[in-house]
Amino acid sequence: MIDFSRLIRGRALDPERAKAEGFRREESAYVLRKPLPGFGLQAEILLTGKTLRIRVLEEDGEEFYLLRVGNAAGSFLPAVRDAAEREARGIAERVFPEEDPGKRVLEIARRLFGTVPDAPFDDGGESLALRAGNGKWYALLMTVDGEKLDGEKRGPVRVMNLKVDPLKRESFLDGGHFFPAYHMNKTHWMTVLLDDGLDWEKAERILAESFRLVSGRKKR
Repeated sequence: MIDFSRLIRGRALDPERAKAEGFRREESAYVLRKPLPGFGLQAEILLTGKTLRIRVLEEDGEEFYLLRVGNAAGSFLPAVRDAAEREARGIAERVFPEEDPGKRVLEIARRLFGTVPDAPFDDGGESLALRAGNGKWYALLMTVDGEKLDGEKRGPVRVMNLKVDPLKRESFLDGGHFFPAYHMNKTHWMTVLLDDGLDWEKAERILAESFRLVSGRKKR
């Protein structure tokens, strides 16, 4: 079996797309068997939420054992592996869509607080504000130059600014995803980098805390 899980890192399996591709649910995995054109072999593709693996099979359903032979000569085996990887890449793109982290924030805000974002700046909706019931921002989503957060980051990155208790602020900052606030008061605000490696449970807790602080509600 060849493990292609690296192709889906940071993505989420879409069950409806998997079903549309022809996958069937077997216990905790989705399974699809299809031909590898030109080889007289089959690819048995197994998916879970975090793994994408392919088992290459003979026509009779037995595993193609030569793939386990590391020193097998000739170009046939590399070609089979390449065909399996092309199949895996196609499945990754179609069944594990890349997630828009900004959209995920909006979904969390809607679920927790019923918030609908607005666009406070004339930038084509690139920046979105989330407001508490009193009209004050508790989160601001925007795109900034990565170098503004970390000198080693290049290109535009998606971030959100959140209000934070000054006494807790330092404990949140890690230089990887949680930074001193960009373009806002650094004592009372922080910036969260929205990408695949973000600890979303932590981010959701801070988002909820920001809402509470802006709303003026006492912590229960």
